[in-house]
Amino acid sequence: MTYVETLFIEAEAQLRQTTSSQALANAAYDAAVTASLDKFSVPDATWLTNNTTGVLGDRSIQNIIEAKYIALFMQMEAYTDFRGTDYPVLVPTAGQLFLSDTHIASMNVYIILQMFQLE
Repeated sequence: MTYVETLFIEAEAQLRQTTSSQALANAAYDAAVTASLDKFSVPDATWLTNNTTGVLGDRSIQNIIEAKYIALFMQMEAYTDFRGTDYPVLVPTAGQLFLSDTHIASMNVYIILQMFQLE
């Protein structure tokens, strides 16, 4: 688990707890985005300002999960959050190897396809 992921989890937890703290969630979200950009050496102060520092207003679970998805792209944790929350909202490309053009393939679909190929 990375520092960036921990900060995003903290932001989400601040919103989901019984006595939620929007201010603490916003601060954790801003810290997570900043740490993610630092991790990948992205020194874009304009982008950072536009996506933190209160420009978004109060952060929502959707804001947090989408930013976490970007920060953890190509890691299992990003996929796990996507499957558990349906964020970010992804649209499949028509004609791809999905069961339909309206659903994103999941691991279960992959396993089922492999089972049919093995027979």
